[in-house]
Amino acid sequence: MSDPVRIRSAVNWAVLALVIERPSYGYELGQRFERRFGGVLEPQMSQIYAALNSLEGALLIEPMLAEEEVEPEQEPAPRRAAPRQPKVHYRATAKGARAFRGWLADQLRGDPAHGELLRRLAAAAGSGLGRIRVMEELIDRYEHATVEEASRLPLRNRDSVPAATSDELIDRLVLGARRALLDAQHEWIAYARREVRAFADRSEEPDGPADA
Repeated sequence: MSDPVRIRSAVNWAVLALVIERPSYGYELGQRFERRFGGVLEPQMSQIYAALNSLEGALLIEPMLAEEEVEPEQEPAPRRAAPRQPKVHYRATAKGARAFRGWLADQLRGDPAHGELLRRLAAAAGSGLGRIRVMEELIDRYEHATVEEASRLPLRNRDSVPAATSDELIDRLVLGARRALLDAQHEWIAYARREVRAFADRSEEPDGPADA
């Protein structure tokens, strides 16, 4: 059995989102995928079917048989056509819905750039060559990136006015998560500057540790 935590493909999660929205079969999912995610994700139909197999193996979706709608005949047919094979529709399981909510929350909380900065800071601190200057430069660059991101965000909506549509509600929540993350980043930048400055001041003391 596959572990849902190990499903890292964005295509798989996007397919799961569509199935949660409403049960669908493979070809229909491909069409809905293109309409919803075109320009962001461009998978082949084979990837859509592969995603269905992965999600089913992880017990995040399950197959269901849905009868095909048959268009009424315009004229009496001399011979009744053979019935067509019903399409296999997939629906999300309760486990799939929980896994998707958890994955989406992780995406909103994630901050890979911050982790990369911390790794670079550790490497710079271990080099012993101008480590304080290097740390300050990295913090400056990180702050510049967060300021640029903040400048690209839309203006804050009037929170006193409820969202008019579900799409607007989702946009508000995502925007709020990004703003909260930026606020936390700015708080961390101020903390990092204090720590670096305190270390620099201590290193400059006569009896302080040498910056070897």
